[in-house]
Amino acid sequence: MFSGGLPVLKFKPPAGKVAWTFETGEGPMGKMTAGIDTSPAIGGNGVVYVVANDGKLYAVAESSGEKIWEFDAGNPINGAPALDKNGVVFFSSKKLFAIDGKTGTKLWETEGGGEFDFGAKYSTSPAIGPNGLLYVGYSDLGVEYKLVAVDSKNGKLKWEFEIGEVEGVDGIKSSPAVSSDGIVFFGGGDAVFYALDGKSGQKKWEFKTGEGTIFPGINSSPAIGKGGIVYFGSEDEKVYALDGKTGNKVWEYNAGSEVDSSPVIGPDGILYVGVGSNGLVALDGQTGKRKWSFSLGMLSFTQFNGTPIVGDNGKIYIGATSINEDAAKLYAFDGKDGVKLWEIPTGGGGMMIHGIEGGIVMNASGTLFFGALDKKLYCVGTDASGPANSPWPMFGRNARNTGNLND
Repeated sequence: MFSGGLPVLKFKPPAGKVAWTFETGEGPMGKMTAGIDTSPAIGGNGVVYVVANDGKLYAVAESSGEKIWEFDAGNPINGAPALDKNGVVFFSSKKLFAIDGKTGTKLWETEGGGEFDFGAKYSTSPAIGPNGLLYVGYSDLGVEYKLVAVDSKNGKLKWEFEIGEVEGVDGIKSSPAVSSDGIVFFGGGDAVFYALDGKSGQKKWEFKTGEGTIFPGINSSPAIGKGGIVYFGSEDEKVYALDGKTGNKVWEYNAGSEVDSSPVIGPDGILYVGVGSNGLVALDGQTGKRKWSFSLGMLSFTQFNGTPIVGDNGKIYIGATSINEDAAKLYAFDGKDGVKLWEIPTGGGGMMIHGIEGGIVMNASGTLFFGALDKKLYCVGTDASGPANSPWPMFGRNARNTGNLND
């Protein structure tokens, strides 16, 4: 089999071992702004797609870490890339882009752009709807914050929904999730969680969260579980479970720390989510009761803000960031009791922060891929044979980051 001129090889690195790394470029201010802080995506064609803080999208061979092509967006990239079933890669920057996954050729882009700066425009990972629409956050700092729907074939705007007044700079960072009946869920920097009709953009319901320690808001991306329950974290130091049809609260969990991590769900309905400086917790998806938790302690200055992933071996994998480089690692846990199984260090990042901020993706043979603040994409083996058979085992639900429960 061949993809992009390179052979597609089935390979299985040893569990807990790094098979290869691929290094991306420097940011606009050197190492201080370099790194990878989002989840990669896998297209099933032997290629891993990853965006970096150097403003580029990279296509890398799964089996070797060899670069196939790169595309320069000319500005910072916000959120993870998403792939449709035709191999088109969508990602957010000053513009929204559609790229041919085989060649790296630009298919379309929206209007906007300008000189390289950190003012967000399209601000989240795109979610791919069942109706040919892309759903993505749009944040024009200090002006307007809205969720927009565009045609995936040409980038033309179909509808837009503006959220309420935002304190601070985090307008919309919660990447949307699409339910089986086409409802789009996301959280806003106005501390409100929204449910919209995916076809029209009309609001179905909203749920107001509490005040954050510094600013209110919801940066966590939602996960959709059995029975249509929607889970997310918030800056008010809580994890919420809401009825997806009504917006009524099912339960809330007091995490004791801001929750930027996006939850994932195991096959037994257990919810796994990073709770910042308080580590990783496992919660009963029906009741919110804590099953177990793992923390390195406040004195480690370690944050679990990335999204975990659940393997079909019952193990949980999550990255951590820290000002202490020794604690900035990929961790593997037993999903039943939270016992730490192994860990893998990453290199140092810029601005005194090291480690893994984004999500982790797993291919169909159980191999992990993730980016770190040391500018590298990592390939790591596990003893899983693939992701868990659950409604939402990883960021964006699947290895293509579609954010769609039916995909």
